[in-house]
Amino acid sequence: MCTTLVPLVGLLCVSGCFSLTMDGISVSGLNRVGDDVILECGFVKETYEESQGTVNVTWHKDGMQFYHSVNNGNSKIITVKETPGIKVNESRSGFGRLTLMSLEISSSGSYGCSATSVKNSVTSGNKTLFVMAPPTTDPVLSGLKKTDWIPNGLLEINCTAGKSLPAANITWSVDGKPVERNRLIEYPTEVDEDGLETSRLGLSIQLGHDIRNEIIYVTCDAVVEKTVTQPTEKHSTLHRLRFAKTVDKTLTPPGAGSGSAAGHSSPAAPIKAPAGTPLLLLLLLLLHFVWGTGALWTAERRTGGGHC
Repeated sequence: MCTTLVPLVGLLCVSGCFSLTMDGISVSGLNRVGDDVILECGFVKETYEESQGTVNVTWHKDGMQFYHSVNNGNSKIITVKETPGIKVNESRSGFGRLTLMSLEISSSGSYGCSATSVKNSVTSGNKTLFVMAPPTTDPVLSGLKKTDWIPNGLLEINCTAGKSLPAANITWSVDGKPVERNRLIEYPTEVDEDGLETSRLGLSIQLGHDIRNEIIYVTCDAVVEKTVTQPTEKHSTLHRLRFAKTVDKTLTPPGAGSGSAAGHSSPAAPIKAPAGTPLLLLLLLLLHFVWGTGALWTAERRTGGGHC
């Protein structure tokens, strides 16, 4: 029986029997939400002629298969299983290439591939694809109240970063100098239903005895940063993305600069004329005009009488 099977296998392999080897996979380790990304499955045929033989390629994410393609010559048949975070561009996929569109937070995971021919199968190791979500808004300052401005009191102000993934790292500075840790107020990170994280950090400022001329310049920096190292057989590739947002504010006590605080002299008030002054002046002018006209008329009468 064995003597008849060997020639049969030989006949089957004449038209397209070849061995596959695996050089690993290429995965972009660090990406942003909305990006498109190309993954490469590095299988290699012993005699690489696309017109000979069929290769089945599968891709899996976190151990679950979501993609299968049958590649024969220049033709391909692709099957995609509906998976959260996976949107395959089939026109740009096939053979060893997989194109994912519009990455989401849920696209992050561990990816790997397998390739199978008539003769053998090869499987790659896994590589991690991470999707970042940079903050879309600037940090927001809140919590400061006018009633907090009291001599020897404490000012408390919060800085809330925009939603992101990973969460933003917040740092404070006062008058251009870093803030000591004991002046910070820490809050837990909030996570929404989409997996985006919101970080918040408070600041406590000690006021002096005399707050009338107090001017405090505060700055809040929110940095979202991620580093991923992708090892290969020959070397490691380092991927890093960083996004930074800054907000600053000048803090002054209520009424500062109004001149009403003690120790600041107010400008002298203008001297006001007594009420009714314009009317009195008008009456005096009118009397003066009448008196002058009357005197002139009397003088003319007297002069005229003399001529008579």
